[in-house]
Amino acid sequence: GDNGVAGRQGPLDVADLGVPPWGGRAIKWGIAGVVLIFLIIALTWARGVYTNWLWFDNLGYVDVFKKILITRIWLFFAGAGVFAVLAAPNIWLVFRATKSHIPSTLTPEAYHLVRRFLGAIAGLVVFIASIAFGAATGARWETILQYINATPFTKLDADTGALIPLLDPIFNKGIDFFVFTLPLLGFVRGWFLGAAIVTLLFVLGLYVLLLGLRERGIVIPQSVKIHVASIGALLFIVIAVGHWLGRYELLYSSQGLVYGVGYTDETARMTTRAILAFVALASGGLIFSGAFVQGYRLMAGAVGLWIVMAILVGGLYPSLIQRFQVEPNEYEK
Repeated sequence: GDNGVAGRQGPLDVADLGVPPWGGRAIKWGIAGVVLIFLIIALTWARGVYTNWLWFDNLGYVDVFKKILITRIWLFFAGAGVFAVLAAPNIWLVFRATKSHIPSTLTPEAYHLVRRFLGAIAGLVVFIASIAFGAATGARWETILQYINATPFTKLDADTGALIPLLDPIFNKGIDFFVFTLPLLGFVRGWFLGAAIVTLLFVLGLYVLLLGLRERGIVIPQSVKIHVASIGALLFIVIAVGHWLGRYELLYSSQGLVYGVGYTDETARMTTRAILAFVALASGGLIFSGAFVQGYRLMAGAVGLWIVMAILVGGLYPSLIQRFQVEPNEYEK
């Protein structure tokens, strides 16, 4: 026969993907280990809650602790639920877009088994990530409660004797916006930025695994490009919001001799952050448009445009203003 000649192997069947004899025990021990970890975390959390309950009760402020605890619990479930609602449909779209793209390296039965395995892993990852994002949301209970119970900053008008809003001298906005609203907007923006990045990376990883099983490289369908480009566009919208909010955050700036808006902040950073916000929006639009044209130059160019502008306009230009206009006479500026 042709035993000395390496022939082309056929596609892998389900039998070739069977779990080894020790695999079943390993899976069971792995599940038991995950359950044990979550049990330890839950017991640690419960112990901390009980200890704080006793301490607040001893001081006569148990109602305060109840308010904090209830707020953290519903914020946890809200954050976990929102992330699951954002991530789960994207995972479903990945499996839907790759359902009919059976690689020649696997039989349909084997490919179905691989998809089920990856689906279970994806569900576990989404569950763990939901817990992490829920915990991050619950940890900001104070920011949420301050926003819900916000009151305006006022001053007494010397002529009329009435209370009038106290405004900042830069943006002419109420001080309560910077104390209560801006921290909440910053947290929400950061939360969605993290959620978009995690979702994008996870979606890309699944696509690489499912489409990379082919012998002749990864073939990317149009639906996959649209899906990934949509997440990328949403990511840049969140980045644009961050640039715009960064203008208001300059009131907390500590880059000069004193806290607050300095010469470089007012003459350079306010303008550049507004410009970067529009650049990020344009980049998001170009990324989404790139899904409908051949190649990836438009998408890569959109990302490159934002990176270059962030370095030159957002970083270099304010540094030059600070170095050559402010530092020679910083006290006067």
